[in-house]
Formats: sequence, C-alpha cells, structure tokens
Amino acid sequence: MPEAEPFKVLGQGNGFPFPIGGSLVVDVSSHHNWVTLAGVSSGTATKEQINTSLLRAVCLYWNLYSVKDVSIKSNLVFKQDASFRVSAKNININKDVELNAKNILQITPDPKNRKHGLSIYFKRDSFSQEEINNAQGDASSSINVKTQPIKMYNGDPSNEDNFVGYGLKDFITINSSSGFYGGYHDLQAKILIASYDPHNLPDFEGSQSAAYSGYITNIKRKAFDVNLKVTLSKENGGETLIPFKSFTNANSYSTTFRDLSPTLSISSTSAKSSSTRVVTGSTTTYGGVTDVSFSPETLLELYTYPDKIEK
Repeated sequence: MPEAEPFKVLGQGNGFPFPIGGSLVVDVSSHHNWVTLAGVSSGTATKEQINTSLLRAVCLYWNLYSVKDVSIKSNLVFKQDASFRVSAKNININKDVELNAKNILQITPDPKNRKHGLSIYFKRDSFSQEEINNAQGDASSSINVKTQPIKMYNGDPSNEDNFVGYGLKDFITINSSSGFYGGYHDLQAKILIASYDPHNLPDFEGSQSAAYSGYITNIKRKAFDVNLKVTLSKENGGETLIPFKSFTNANSYSTTFRDLSPTLSISSTSAKSSSTRVVTGSTTTYGGVTDVSFSPETLLELYTYPDKIEK
C-alpha cells in the first residue's frame, strides 16, 4: 500500500473542506435504485449507519490512491471486396485502458492537496485520423473518476428524519463506444459505479424506436448491487466491503437491416455490445465490439499513513 504524508486541513466540521449543501443534497426517495455507503437502501438509517457512511465518504475523498484492473475495449472492423475498385481494408483495433496509480498521482500528488476533490478523466481514441477516414467510423475508450460526496435523504431533505447517510455521485464511469458514420453500427458499453443514478433510468431490455425514422436502438440496462473491497486503517475496520450500485448499459443503435445481429450482454461488473453486417454480392463486412469490465476485488486502492509514534 502507498504511504501518504500525515496532514491537517481546516475543514467545515464534516470531514470535508466544503459544506455539503445545495445540489449535493439529494432526495433519492423517487429513484429506482440507491444505496448509501453504509448499505442503507430503503427506510430509515440508524445513527451508527450514518456515521459509517460518513467515515467511508471521507476516507474515499481523501485517500483514494488508484483505480485499476479496468478493461475497456473498442473494436471496429471494415472490409471491402476488391470489386469495389479500392484496396481491401481491414481495420481491427483493440484498445485496453488501465487507469493506474501513476495516472492519478500525476493529477493529485498527495491527499493533502485534495482540497477541491478528485476528478480525473482519461480518454483514448483507437484510430488515427487516416484510419478514421478510411473506415468511415470512430471508436474510443474513456474512464472518469470523481470523489463527490452527497447527503442522501429518503424523502423531503427539509426533514432531517429522512436523512439516511452519505454517498458518492458519479463515482466511476467506464465507457466504450464505436460506430460507423451514418448510424449503421453505433455501439456503446457503459458502467456507472455510484450511490444512485442521477438519470433515474429503470431496468430495461428490448428495442425502441430512435429519433430518426427507420432507426432502432437495442438496449440492455440494469442496476446491480456491487461491493468494492478497500483496506481502511485498523481503527476503522481494516479490510472492508463498501456497497455501491453498478448501473450497466449495453446498446446498439442502427438501421433496421435484416442481416444486422446486435448482441448485448451485461452483468454487475461488465457490459458488452457487438454487431456485424455483411452485404452479399460484392462482399462488404463492417461491425464492431465495445466491451468494459472491472474487478470489485482490486478496483480501489487507498493511501495508508505511518503508524502513530507515542512520545
């Protein structure tokens, strides 16, 4: 475990260097899925559960060291037969993205400098401009990490009896996308790890009409329970499982070709979408894969601090 330099910071008496109010106070009573950092997902919370959620929010805010073991793949394939009088093209690019400790440390060298929170965004495009021009498409992978604490209320926030604890908003977003210009194959796989879904989207599996006539979107979307393993100080419990919701989504946005066969799959730790279209005659093949996954056992690593020395 990495070791951080002990420090003191002038806070707001709540463990953070800012008050948690305004948009950071959330009424989750009408949301389909939510959970505090202490595991409360309905009803009321005890004082102990509220204190536990606060401790965990403070710990993740100040001490997050790395997010790792995340796999993000964007794949796009384009082939044309020689009868098209152009050279055959076969673009098949996989891009694995790992957000590791070094990446985060370049943004926030040490917890004592985290007075405005931690917000990190990394994106990798799978294609050079020349490849994009040839393939008539694009693919990319991204991960966004935020430590934005929120106060969660199961009802009207003006009534403190409805306060159920602390959570994190938009904590980790993992996204993969690929598609051909013109909408033939627009694929996306996405996972949001957070205490609640700000968009409040219900679980869904099926197809629906898109905004443009002749287009459909195939969707698999579900909220799962997921526990992320972290190691806190001995005084705070040592190895601990912190509850979150994993909002996973896979979709394929495309025209209604009969030979288009999108395949979508999701779980609490992964989402994948793929499709292929083959035009017979003068054979043309194009399609893609978007694939994201993470390991709840090793996803989060925290700073530790030197043992206290008694004088």
